Amino acid sequence: MNFTQLLNQIIEESGLSNKEIIEKCEEAGAKISANYLSILKNNPNKVPSEKVAITLAKVCNAKFENILLVQSYLDKAPDFIREFIERIQRQVIEEAKEVYEVMWGEQIEKYYETLDRMSTAEFICECMENWKTNPTTTRSDEKTREIEKLINRIQAKGKKYALVKMEDVKYISKEEYEKMSDLSE
Repeated sequence: MNFTQLLNQIIEESGLSNKEIIEKCEEAGAKISANYLSILKNNPNKVPSEKVAITLAKVCNAKFENILLVQSYLDKAPDFIREFIERIQRQVIEEAKEVYEVMWGEQIEKYYETLDRMSTAEFICECMENWKTNPTTTRSDEKTREIEKLINRIQAKGKKYALVKMEDVKYISKEEYEKMSDLSE
């Protein structure tokens, strides 16, 4: 996907007319003409300034405010850089599929479809957003190896445990636990 295709998709999803987009951009401090918007929507060799790219994404309520900016940089990047980023994207997606298959079971097909449809710009923005909101997802290889060793030791003992994020855990009293145990019998 290139900038022009992504821009047209975002505009279509917004439901805004060209006139409304131009007015909203001007209100946001990025004055663009109808002619310039038409050029951006129809000429795949043209990308706007950073300010215009970000403003267009914002006024059209794109999922990520930087998505058009990221796509404009991808369009300007040499082929080998784009290919490298796309290769990383495919590798991360394949690894994510392996991890989530265990966790999601039957819902995994829908997740696969979402990952496979994701543009490179959307993938980059999604990763940037995840890293901002959950920096623990960027574990070092050393930390990942420690977790794998722990899992292997537990499995070797024949016991089954679940690893759960601590913020997802609900602590209950002994009495509450005993009541729950009584109900399940």
